Amino acid sequence: MKGFILAMTVALGAMSATAQTKEYTGPVTVEINGNGAGTQEATIIVTGNNDGTYRLELNRFVLGSMIPVGNIVIDGIETSGDDVKSFAAVQEITITPGDGNAGSWIGPSLGKVPVDLEGKMSDERLYCTIDIDLTATLGQAIRVTFGSEDFTGIENINSVEEEKIIYDLTGRRVDSIKASGVYIINGKKQFIVQ
Repeated sequence: MKGFILAMTVALGAMSATAQTKEYTGPVTVEINGNGAGTQEATIIVTGNNDGTYRLELNRFVLGSMIPVGNIVIDGIETSGDDVKSFAAVQEITITPGDGNAGSWIGPSLGKVPVDLEGKMSDERLYCTIDIDLTATLGQAIRVTFGSEDFTGIENINSVEEEKIIYDLTGRRVDSIKASGVYIINGKKQFIVQ
């Protein structure tokens, strides 16, 4: 009986483990055979699996904003890095129908489709390219690019320190503050304690 209780406790613990899911929304650029096919707004869902890998979903993908393809799901993606995780995966996937009329999505009729995924992600940003090889079925190589490759995290930093212009209460300009008191610093009255 103790073994049964232990097994049930482990099973319930595994079921209660919640996967961490993050949604990234932004523009997706699509190329067909190297030619631009437009930009569209999309959401990519990234879910952390219990084994340390990730699952990436681009649902309701529409090619050239007119041809409904379906859901592109790549699972078992391994990553490296801490704050910014790099990843790459080469797989064959089956594209599933998107929401709505299942018959209008062409992806499921394509069978196994080779995909090549590369990118990087942080808690705030995702960049990836998904190369979908449809040359055998449609004669097309499709590249989907999401986000920006720039992950520096440094934006608009002004490294020049503003010069402090300091006056004492008698109106004399001083080079530095040597004693506690009231000073006018860059036009603003401030009480300084030394």
